[in-house]
Amino acid sequence: MPAHDVIVYGATPAGCFAAIQLARYGRNVAVIEPSQFKGGMITGGLGISDAAATRTWSGVVQEFVDACAAVTGWTSSIDKWNFPANVAKEELEALIAAETITFYHGEWITAVHKNEVTPALGADVSAVASEGSLIASVDTNLDSYTAAHWIDCSYEGDLAA
Repeated sequence: MPAHDVIVYGATPAGCFAAIQLARYGRNVAVIEPSQFKGGMITGGLGISDAAATRTWSGVVQEFVDACAAVTGWTSSIDKWNFPANVAKEELEALIAAETITFYHGEWITAVHKNEVTPALGADVSAVASEGSLIASVDTNLDSYTAAHWIDCSYEGDLAA
């Protein structure tokens, strides 16, 4: 059962950017992704969806957008986000390759196991939920994984469900 500090579920833009930043913080990070692709919509062709929110760019997202702009030559804040999918894929792959991140492609969650509930001293056991609130491990169609922390970056909220 592979164990990591953090497991991100979903190689969406948010999932990839979170994994990159966590790896830079020195965390043992993995990404579980049902498809064979990284980058979700931005590497699949939807590169202009968030152009109006340019003031919110920072960190790895800003680094990614600047790398895409260096390839396209587009410099306005709106144009920077209007990048071709092939440029997005290349630049995202370069950012990922610079870090130590494990990707598990072709895997989807089949079961989530939560921690045991321990009632506080003197608490009525009947008042405590029968299941814990923190994820301890997950099973996928191919393996089981444990992590201290989990991030759901799927489009559907599969891990949180």
